[in-house]
Amino acid sequence: MAVYINVNKDVDLSNIQNSQGVETLDFVSEIDTVRLDPVNDPDYNLISPLRKPSLRLLFIGLPNAGSRPGKAGLFLPLGLAYVTGALKEGGYVYDCVDLHTEEIMRSPFDFWERIQEFDLASYDVVAFGGVFLKFEDLQYLSSRIRENYRHIFQTVGGNMATMTPDVVLERTQVDCICLYEGEETIIDLIQTLE
Repeated sequence: MAVYINVNKDVDLSNIQNSQGVETLDFVSEIDTVRLDPVNDPDYNLISPLRKPSLRLLFIGLPNAGSRPGKAGLFLPLGLAYVTGALKEGGYVYDCVDLHTEEIMRSPFDFWERIQEFDLASYDVVAFGGVFLKFEDLQYLSSRIRENYRHIFQTVGGNMATMTPDVVLERTQVDCICLYEGEETIIDLIQTLE
C-alpha cells in the first residue's frame, strides 16, 4: 500500500518515519495540479469516474444520545464516512449533513428546518445514521419526510438500528434497516433501488 501526501517543496521530510507498517511512502508535491494521461498513465483506470446517479441521495447523521455535552461531545462520524466513502468510490454522488456536529456548534435549531435547506423533493433516498442516535430525532424526521415527501425511500443504520431493528421499523417511518457494517450493503441497496 502506498501513501501519497501532498507537501510543500520546502518541507524537510528527513525525519518522517514509517510507524504504521506502510510499505512505501511516496511524497507528491503539487498533487492538485497533476493531470493523468488516459492513454499513457497505468494508474488512470484505478480512479473511478463520477457518474451521473440515477438516484439522488441525502445522508443525515443524527445526534448521538450518549455523547458528552458541548464540544467535548464532538467526534468524527466514522460510520457515515465509511458508507459515503464506499459510494464515492463506486462513482455515486450524494449530499450529507451531520446534525450531531451542527447541534453542538450552533445555537439550538429545528432539525426539520435544517434539512429543508436541501431540496428534499429532488431526493430519492434519505439515509439516517449515528452511533447511538437519538430515537426521538429519527422518529421526528422520518415522519416529517413521510408526511411531506412520500416518494423518498428512507433507511437507517448504526449501532442502535442494528441492535433494535424491529423497534425502529415499528416506531418510525423508515423503509428498511441497514444492519451491521453498511459499506457494502448501501451499494447493494442503491443498485437494487436503481
